[in-house]
Amino acid sequence: MMERSKQHSIGQSVLLHLLPGVLITIGYVLITPVLIQYGFPALMGLLIAFLALGLPFQVGFVLYQVRRSEGQLSLQEIIYRNPFPAWQFVALVIGILLWGFLTSGILGIPELYLAENFFSWLPDWFAILSVEQFSGFAKPALVTTFIFVVIVNWFLGPIIEDIYFRGYLLPRLPKNSKWMPMISTALFSLYHFWVPWAFLSRLIAFYPITFVTWKRQNLYFNFAAHLSLNIVGGLLLWIQILG
Repeated sequence: MMERSKQHSIGQSVLLHLLPGVLITIGYVLITPVLIQYGFPALMGLLIAFLALGLPFQVGFVLYQVRRSEGQLSLQEIIYRNPFPAWQFVALVIGILLWGFLTSGILGIPELYLAENFFSWLPDWFAILSVEQFSGFAKPALVTTFIFVVIVNWFLGPIIEDIYFRGYLLPRLPKNSKWMPMISTALFSLYHFWVPWAFLSRLIAFYPITFVTWKRQNLYFNFAAHLSLNIVGGLLLWIQILG
């Protein structure tokens, strides 16, 4: 659990939070132009980059640390679950979901402005900002992309990220203080190098999740809240894309 964790240095914490994001973004940049030539939207490149680079790094690193600890660290300690009343659990997840949509609604226009005016030097396909960007692709390519979204963005990705960022890295931040949830959320937001304009909304939306996870020492809450945000938000988007 958190009390038994060996703390990382500031440099280690920053590196371990950001490195998988660097790998994913590099993969995204290299893979996507090829996929577009084959008729797939840019989002497919991002999903494959996570599967090929982000997921192996995060899973491999955690398993390596468990193995090298020689019994001092276990997956059960990383996937921690202190008692949590069911009604509080459900109420907080619903609250997080509403908070996430409120944040997205308020900051959506400023983020679009930042993406279009300060990141226009990026390739045209890099920023995935609207439903209209999917309109020129064939239905089979969109359905295939949707299947990958369900597997990677709705289930596999959030669970792996939560184990890595909140299960392993959060308890090992340099100082065991009240600032740990904010530092963890800020670094997690920076990790998303492929959407730098969304840093603030991700910071605001995910801070309550990280805080409750840290305060209650219950990673299952993080799973539920993160999955809910991705699934509900993604479902509303893909109803428009495939509709």
